[in-house]
Amino acid sequence: MSNTIASFGALGIQRGMQQVERAAAAVARPPASAADPAAALVEAKLGKLQVQASAKVLETADEPLGRLIDDFA
Repeated sequence: MSNTIASFGALGIQRGMQQVERAAAAVARPPASAADPAAALVEAKLGKLQVQASAKVLETADEPLGRLIDDFA
């Protein structure tokens, strides 16, 4: 169960990073392009929040294992 949760956390981090990369590319485009820099900045913030939430999932999934190791140490 914990392995599956960790997989979801890792996938969430990966997707959040991809979202931030796409948003950064949109911000870096020349002003004449159709990209809206404000919308791209919002997307970057959403990607950051996705990464933070997914990191919390990984941290939470790791806690039972850490306690188990502490109990046997």
